[in-house]
Amino acid sequence: MPEFHYIARKTNITEVSGSLTAADEEDFRRQLAAQGLEIISFTQQEEIVELSDVAIDEVQLVELVSQVGTAAGTGLPLEASLRAMAEEGSDRRQALVVRELAEQLERGQTIEQSLAALGDRVPHELAGLLRAGIRCGNLAGLCESFSRQQLATQKTARIVRSVVAYPLVIFLILLPIALLFSEVVVPMFGGIFGDFDLELPRATEMVLVGARLTPLVIILLLAIPIGTAIALRLFGGRWLLHRVRGATPLLGHMWTWSGQREFATMLATFLEFRVPQAEGLSLTGEVLKDQNMARACAEASRKSRMGQPLAPCLIESIHFDRSLVSLVAWGEQHGVLPETLRLASDVFEDRIEQYGAMLRRLIPPATMVIVATFVLFAVVGLFLPLIKLIEGLSG
Repeated sequence: MPEFHYIARKTNITEVSGSLTAADEEDFRRQLAAQGLEIISFTQQEEIVELSDVAIDEVQLVELVSQVGTAAGTGLPLEASLRAMAEEGSDRRQALVVRELAEQLERGQTIEQSLAALGDRVPHELAGLLRAGIRCGNLAGLCESFSRQQLATQKTARIVRSVVAYPLVIFLILLPIALLFSEVVVPMFGGIFGDFDLELPRATEMVLVGARLTPLVIILLLAIPIGTAIALRLFGGRWLLHRVRGATPLLGHMWTWSGQREFATMLATFLEFRVPQAEGLSLTGEVLKDQNMARACAEASRKSRMGQPLAPCLIESIHFDRSLVSLVAWGEQHGVLPETLRLASDVFEDRIEQYGAMLRRLIPPATMVIVATFVLFAVVGLFLPLIKLIEGLSG
């Protein structure tokens, strides 16, 4: 709630001042009247929000970077552009980030000092982008390229979500059914088998044991992915989370190719800005979203500073796709490295789309086959003893 600072008086008493928190101006006036105070003047201060509590999602980050690029393209000092952007912005979270950064720059701090003072309160990608843009001298162009790249990354995320949507929905639908089956239906059959002291086939025993373990299996299926992601983020950092994500069966290929595309696009941008290769690799690592690739860029930059061409710097690392290395080698030989990196980015983009389309076609029928197999096995396992019982009673 906003805070009101006031100057007021009581009847036949000197003026008093103070502040109080109220829902709105009407509530503020009502509270003062209850204290017997007559308002002389007051000012309203908006609710204070700690910048450390501000979270910016990927969509807002793209919008924020685009606005920074537009501001940088005006030719005005960066702090003045940021201040104007903060005042005109409609999103409070973005405005808080930009305003705090502008205030640091207005105090005479360099961009490096300002970002260091703000720490984690500025998104990693934006901090790296500002450093890189100042160092390469083309912040506006870099922001435009980064925004396009982030939109492509969001597209990859949408493809991944579309791939996992079908099996996830099937799992959520079957979850209560599986619990009902394991807690009610199977125990009922188990009681019948016990009453008649039937010798149970192996398949039936497996169904009875599986029913008892079903709640535990469901809990593990829910807890393991969530717990693993949280543990990796807390104890291993973003780079380990990204590395494990890239090694995930089926979906990991798309995240890996997304990182390769991101690398190729950003490095091509720096080379087109006439940034030296070693520095371009370093700057690319600072703005990459995939922190696993960012670490690989730092190592490649170190080797490049020792005079190695780009292709040998990349081929020594397991994080760079072999097809990317081949294209880089060809581009270096023919003097068209930036253009070749753009081509590599398009190649990985096409891979992601084709692989995602293939998974969307294959996963639904595969999911249905797996579900049908489990259902058939459970039905057969439960009815085999009943068939033997009926045959025995008939005889």
